[in-house]
Amino acid sequence: MKEELNKNNSEQAGNSNHNNRNAIKSYLYLLLMIAVYVIVMSYLSIIKFESFSASVYDLGIMIQTIWNTSNGWILQESINMGYPMMRFWMAHWEFIYIPIALIYKIFSSPYTILIVQSIVVSLGVFPIYWLAKEKLRNEIIAYVFSLSYLLYPAIQNANLCDIHGVTLAAPFLLFTFYYLQKRDIKLFTLFAFIAVLCREDSALVLFMLGIYAFLILKEKRLGIVVSTVSILWFLVWYERMAIRSMAGLPEFIIMEGAETHWGHLSNVTGDPLYIVKFLAKKHNIRYLFNIFGPVGFLSFFSPLTLLIATPMFAINLLSSYYYTHEVEHYYSATIAPFIYVSAIYGAKKLLSYFEKNNKLNYFAIVILLCSVFFFFIKSNVFDIKKWKITEHHKVIKKVITKIPKHASLTAENKLAAHAAERHEIYVFDDNIDKVDYILYDFYAPTVTIITRTGFQLHPAWPDNDSIRKVLYNKDYGVVHYEDGVCLFKKNADYEDGIKKLAISTETKINNVINREIRPGVYCKGYNSYNMLSYYEQPEKLGPIYWKKALHFTCFWSSVSDNPDTLNLIFKIKSDNQEFIISHSSVFGLYPATKWKNNELIRDEVFWEIPDEAEPGLYQIYAAFKPDKAENNFIYLFDMEIK
Repeated sequence: MKEELNKNNSEQAGNSNHNNRNAIKSYLYLLLMIAVYVIVMSYLSIIKFESFSASVYDLGIMIQTIWNTSNGWILQESINMGYPMMRFWMAHWEFIYIPIALIYKIFSSPYTILIVQSIVVSLGVFPIYWLAKEKLRNEIIAYVFSLSYLLYPAIQNANLCDIHGVTLAAPFLLFTFYYLQKRDIKLFTLFAFIAVLCREDSALVLFMLGIYAFLILKEKRLGIVVSTVSILWFLVWYERMAIRSMAGLPEFIIMEGAETHWGHLSNVTGDPLYIVKFLAKKHNIRYLFNIFGPVGFLSFFSPLTLLIATPMFAINLLSSYYYTHEVEHYYSATIAPFIYVSAIYGAKKLLSYFEKNNKLNYFAIVILLCSVFFFFIKSNVFDIKKWKITEHHKVIKKVITKIPKHASLTAENKLAAHAAERHEIYVFDDNIDKVDYILYDFYAPTVTIITRTGFQLHPAWPDNDSIRKVLYNKDYGVVHYEDGVCLFKKNADYEDGIKKLAISTETKINNVINREIRPGVYCKGYNSYNMLSYYEQPEKLGPIYWKKALHFTCFWSSVSDNPDTLNLIFKIKSDNQEFIISHSSVFGLYPATKWKNNELIRDEVFWEIPDEAEPGLYQIYAAFKPDKAENNFIYLFDMEIK
């Protein structure tokens, strides 16, 4: 008898050790997946940031919010409103940034935020693996679902699309669902609380989870509590301005003049079927295909779990905002958890019909193939080929280090995210007459200028009315100019700043020509750049109008002072066309009459190409004259218009 007991105990101990070894092995595989994901996505996020491919909307906003929080200005940012304000009053409730700010306080770098987001997102692997293994009773397909989640375009693209609370919420919602169906109320409550701290949208999902608990899991008391608390949380956020008013705090206008995402739904009054027609539009059908495709459309076989994401689907599908109807941004992050939950439950339901035929491996293959296919066609990881870190970017970063952290700053959109670690930062041309410093890049392909009403960013050439206001404002002087990167400082010496802008001491002349334009005045050479272009779309979904411009730098030199009034004229000529343009050197701040003996003048020239200009090779000629006579032009160089 004792021998049998000992044998049984030995077998149980052996089985226990075997199970422990299998569990360790399983977690090692999962940790390997997570490690690869975190390394790759962190690297890509950092490369995107370092190549100045990330916008201040929203990466700069989040960096500033977290930096401010780490320095005692809790959840404050100044970009959206044009002055410092707690973000939760005029935007989203992203209290998750408070614990992230504690990490940031120790590791003070934008990299920290990007890496933390990648780590958090990757943790969704665990509840997916646990759920798939428990429901499908097969480790292989559990691994496949876990890998599929990490390859899922809507997750990867959200991860790469700056920093957002909804992206951070996705894995916590997965944990929330997992512990709800396990009836582990403590862990369910913990992860539900973390999810709702990420952003107010999570409260809508939790409201639906409460209904799911009440109707499907028969946890009626829990369901009522969860749904009630969640909807109250969301309603308090929604009515926060009224609450602010009741508290006697000053009123302010959110997004004055901005078009709401829902304005188009007023069309339903004239057409009761408008919403149905809108939902049936091609972009929505394409969106649904890209959302469900990576899991082989298995989610449709578990509609009850899929309905949990109904509020987020409604927000995305009914919005007139284009980006909510595709997976290239972050708007589908809180939908993704329930795509996978439903896919797992859908697979379980389908497999109940095929259990005898052992079709599980076929399901695993289909999911894997679908995931890989959609990864290759919809993931933004392949945008890395566009994220090139150049020497010019290094110059921008060097110039940013010259701006004190306590100083207020206005910077162009692409530059602002890199200078956002300060209490006051604005997007050009916000507060250009008030801030301590202004940072601008004349060598940018295009710039964007903010319109305060509606927070609209409008494309413009680097030479535009807004920057000219700064250039002619004697309250600001240029304190540093290098490779087109210009730093203005309030109350700096204005005349000395013009000389920094105009007189070249270090700029390399890439194309030396040394041609005499008039007696004693020479073009020493030029630097040419890629043709500038941007498009305008005056009406939504209307025709696109492309604007194009040439940009080149001329280097002038004079062997004597030039007291005469001289007009600089360019002739831009092809075999079939000819254009004459007048130009005042160095933005009109340092015309030829100011040139001194042996100064090397650096002159940026921008020419918006007329609509009638035909593509082809054009010759650039120049002349200095007291009038606009068209003789005696001197050929300088060729440029191509595409």
